[in-house]
Amino acid sequence: MVTFDTSLLEETDNLQEEELQLNDLTIENVQHTLTSAEEELAVVMETVNLKQEAIRQIKVEIACEERSKGDLMSLLPKYQSLQDAVLQHNISMCSRVKLQGQRDILKKKMSELGARDPPPALHLQDDGQSICSIDRESGINQTLENIKNHISGIFRPKISLPPLLPLVPEVQKPLSQQHWYHGAIPRTEVQGLLINNGDFLVRESQGKQEYVLSVLWDGQPRHFIIQCVDNLYRLEGEAFPTIPLLIDNFLKTKQVVTKKSGVILSRAIVKDKWVLEHEEVILGERIGRGNFGEVFSGRLLADNTPVAVKTCRETLPPDLKDKFLSEAR
Repeated sequence: MVTFDTSLLEETDNLQEEELQLNDLTIENVQHTLTSAEEELAVVMETVNLKQEAIRQIKVEIACEERSKGDLMSLLPKYQSLQDAVLQHNISMCSRVKLQGQRDILKKKMSELGARDPPPALHLQDDGQSICSIDRESGINQTLENIKNHISGIFRPKISLPPLLPLVPEVQKPLSQQHWYHGAIPRTEVQGLLINNGDFLVRESQGKQEYVLSVLWDGQPRHFIIQCVDNLYRLEGEAFPTIPLLIDNFLKTKQVVTKKSGVILSRAIVKDKWVLEHEEVILGERIGRGNFGEVFSGRLLADNTPVAVKTCRETLPPDLKDKFLSEAR
């Protein structure tokens, strides 16, 4: 059961009627709301354009049939479709005007702030009574704690996260979580990543269910297919139950990858931090929903870092998908 805290109506200090408050407690919400409004506006404007094109097409079809002097009764469905299209267009136009108004108000507030820090929402003063410094400090700390607890439900809603997971040594983590595993990147991109002799990475061979060790040696990238026989991975020497254990052995012993090549692994090329496999994130409950997709709470499997996971719907137009991915980068 949800109840409204009526005491909020009594706390009107420094609040002005019909004025958006921008301070250190609300700026993050204002920024997020502005981004959401711009995203939703982009979708609505695309919808408006589609509706306008649909109306134009229906009008062309009606005009053609009228010129052909066909049965007027056959035009009734066309006129009905035209009315429906106009209605949907008008609804979309109303949504566009509403979102433009919201965006303009939020943009104006952010522009007024500029590069300055937002003003504090709370102005705390020391108690004027003559008390010892210890009691004063304790009282102020208690006041701050009470205020924090009081507003936490308003500005920072508590979200249940998945439970903490036991951490495991790096070499025991699966291949997808290794910092030197780059996934299914094209072979042509590897040369740009390998700079010095001994630089290496592991990737998935495109179009094949094979893993490849790519190493720069004598100025040229060398590619070694990692063999898998009876669930053991090897190149030329000893076999290991996992690829991370195989690579770890080469790094620790400084053995050559193959006797013929003489290649020795030296420095792992780390993939970009923002590139994650789906398996590297544990999803929690849904905490929001926008025009691009849904937002979930979650944790990184590697170190239990709490994160928010924003998903992208497959049905989005290509330009909006590009915008979504550019924000991620």
